[in-house]
Amino acid sequence: MPVNLIAFQGPVQCRPPGATALLCLSGREACASSAHGSEAELLFSALGSLDELPAALRTAVTLHEVRVLECSTAPRAGTAARQYRIDAREGGFELWAGALQLHRRPAAAFYGALPTEPVPRSARLGWRVLLAALRLPGAARLLSRFRR
Repeated sequence: MPVNLIAFQGPVQCRPPGATALLCLSGREACASSAHGSEAELLFSALGSLDELPAALRTAVTLHEVRVLECSTAPRAGTAARQYRIDAREGGFELWAGALQLHRRPAAAFYGALPTEPVPRSARLGWRVLLAALRLPGAARLLSRFRR
């Protein structure tokens, strides 16, 4: 039974073979929890040869509504390659790859954890003065007396 690895929303850039990856898909990941998914990049590598890559994916193309499935979890005889299927509006493509890497940009999750209200100007000024004062020799000792 195929396993859904990732689904992209909108246009997906399909880049041809590079130095390390045989095929690179990059676009916005479809995400049910938010209206806008995060940027993701999927790299296929360790194919036997360039001839195994579908002809339509050998040049830079833009695909739409892409879904990537792992069709077989058992490796192909004599290799460590597994079968993957790329379903897009433009058609379906099957390929064998020995390695698959998924890179997600953490910016959306990271900035989502930060408070949205701005820090007051007086607080920023206070921290700036305190940090500047701590650069002076003996200032730390002097300020530690006020803590008690």
